[in-house]
Amino acid sequence: MYMLDTNTCIFVLRNRPEKAKRKFKAIKNICISSVTFGELCLSPVGLSMVSKLSISHIAGLMMGMWFFFSGVGNYAAAEVGKLVGETGPLQAFGGVVIASFVSGIILFLIREKLVDWMHGAEDNHIDTLEVTASHEGISETHNLSPSESKV
Repeated sequence: MYMLDTNTCIFVLRNRPEKAKRKFKAIKNICISSVTFGELCLSPVGLSMVSKLSISHIAGLMMGMWFFFSGVGNYAAAEVGKLVGETGPLQAFGGVVIASFVSGIILFLIREKLVDWMHGAEDNHIDTLEVTASHEGISETHNLSPSESKV
């Protein structure tokens, strides 16, 4: 059985190169870890929320911070992995489980405040181009054909 990591899954999903695609079709027992599946699902949603919630002129910086803290999380995971050899798997991963439950309870308790802090990021917004155009002095009918213009 072969277990794929995130980079391999992305590589195979993009069908590059053709030789790799044929090789994976020949393997009968392939699985994907739940961590890899979680990474593939969380990253697009997280980046979408970062771009919706951040101020437009620092959105790139905030996306960079998303990836920076993903790296910090991977470093923390490596440190937990080192603890397995020193303290044993039950104690090392038991701490991770306890920290996850405590974090989940805290997030559950402050969920309404978190939604308030989002300032309606899930609502429909005026397109940024329209706002920019109105600030630049371009009329709202600029892109309308003559038959659609307000006369």
